[in-house]
Amino acid sequence: MKVVSFFMTKGGTGKTSFNIMFASYLTYVLGRKVLVLDVDYPEYNLYFYREREIEEYQSKGRALPENIYPIEQVENSSEEHMRKVVNNLKLLDGTVDYVIVDFPGSFTSGDAICRFVEEEALDLVVLPIEADNMVMCSAKALVKVFMETGVKCMGFLNRVDNRQREKKYDNAVEWFDLEGIPFSRNRVKGTAALTKDAKESGFVRSSLSFSVNKMMRMNPGLVGLFEEVVRYVEMGEQTSFEPDR
Repeated sequence: MKVVSFFMTKGGTGKTSFNIMFASYLTYVLGRKVLVLDVDYPEYNLYFYREREIEEYQSKGRALPENIYPIEQVENSSEEHMRKVVNNLKLLDGTVDYVIVDFPGSFTSGDAICRFVEEEALDLVVLPIEADNMVMCSAKALVKVFMETGVKCMGFLNRVDNRQREKKYDNAVEWFDLEGIPFSRNRVKGTAALTKDAKESGFVRSSLSFSVNKMMRMNPGLVGLFEEVVRYVEMGEQTSFEPDR
């Protein structure tokens, strides 16, 4: 069993969307058994997003997938409770392949993600990073903390604008390379289509489906990133961060 989270302390990075889409990719494309934990108490945006999506499917007469993965709300109001949650995850080993965790976007001593770090319960943290100096410096500080505590992590460029100079993004990746921070060469384009409903076919960032063909047309870097994360986690070694496409 692997525990993975897309996480960033800066708001609006799309961590919840990435957690949804990665869980769907694992389930509906690779056939993995997945459990999603929504620890973003008390908002539970991911959990209620699923509820809304199910209502949308049913209103259009669309059948839900047979292998729909569960999304569980987890209250993280106390450190003791979160430690129990982390310890209980160990009982799931062998029954699920992946646990995807959507944490609140903060990293202080009282936050849920710190309990996972303390209990060595995270196999990989993936950070969506924009090519902005302030965001990059914040990401660097966060990665250093993870690395010092033995948590594997990797970053990737998010919201890439192809109208911008390529050199801007090359320099950002080089900066992380020089810092010794694992960084993907797959780049996720900034596109409104990832964060809004597709009128003709349900939700693009869906918890009930994942169309590789559609995503390859819209944002091939996202599919390449998910492939890369799976290889990294399942092989247990950093093999290559070169893009597949």
